[in-house]
Amino acid sequence: MTELQSPLNSPSDYHRLAEELIAEYDTMTEKQPVVGSCSDKLTDRNLVVYDEATEQPVAELAFDVDADGCAHLTTPADYTLPTDREPFTSIDAPESLPPAGQILWESMQLIEMIIQSQNDESTHKHRLAELLEQLHHQHDYSPETIQTGLVETAQKRGELPIDSRLLL
Repeated sequence: MTELQSPLNSPSDYHRLAEELIAEYDTMTEKQPVVGSCSDKLTDRNLVVYDEATEQPVAELAFDVDADGCAHLTTPADYTLPTDREPFTSIDAPESLPPAGQILWESMQLIEMIIQSQNDESTHKHRLAELLEQLHHQHDYSPETIQTGLVETAQKRGELPIDSRLLL
């Protein structure tokens, strides 16, 4: 990730920042090969592929996810979409978050849509850049914080819930 050395002055600066944030969360590769059908004898439709040497999961193969006849091959096997991670999983009512928390919630949803889409997501990327500009100008998030510690900073400021597992 490249560090932004100068202040953000133009929409293209925020678009670049949005691309950097997307790249931080887009560590997943998902392929959807057409397999036709899956045998009824295969009772577990979600298979995990392990590295023989390390015995660590490296990919997940899920059959019958969609009605399109495709299997979904996801690497790494333990990849989790942004809103399926803490602190976002503990948010029941995003509208009850402080304004900056609501912006973060919407930003993570956009990042998730961009990651999962097979299409050009320029509209969502543009909206994400606008939200990051709001975080910067209206809520005093620096470009560096947005790049490297957005969720953690929001938790420290009380704008997102703190993962309850960290409190133990």
